[in-house]
Amino acid sequence: MTPLAIERWEHVVKSRDLDLLDQLLADDVVFESPVVHTPQVGRAITGAYLAAALQVLNSPEFRYIRRWLGVDDAATKLRIEWIPKFEQVLGEKKAAIFFQIDRRVGLMMEIQLASALPLIRP
Repeated sequence: MTPLAIERWEHVVKSRDLDLLDQLLADDVVFESPVVHTPQVGRAITGAYLAAALQVLNSPEFRYIRRWLGVDDAATKLRIEWIPKFEQVLGEKKAAIFFQIDRRVGLMMEIQLASALPLIRP
């Protein structure tokens, strides 16, 4: 089941209605993005970033192919259980590097899958 906030966001994306976007955002919303590097706090700045994203993605061909609505609970539980064990054997720094590599391998698998999808019309 899709959370109501996600349904509303997807409606904003389809309609490109920035008034609806403003209504969706809380006054103290925090926008986080790897592109921006630091959390941006507030409705106005978050709305500006999301409105810009809507302009970039303003294409009838744009559609969602996957949603990340939460963290994989099983993987999280395993990491919580195993990180201290890895730290005991490898030390904190090497254990941190190991789990960074683990995340990067997962990302590479996602990118490989995405690159196999026909995203551009011939």
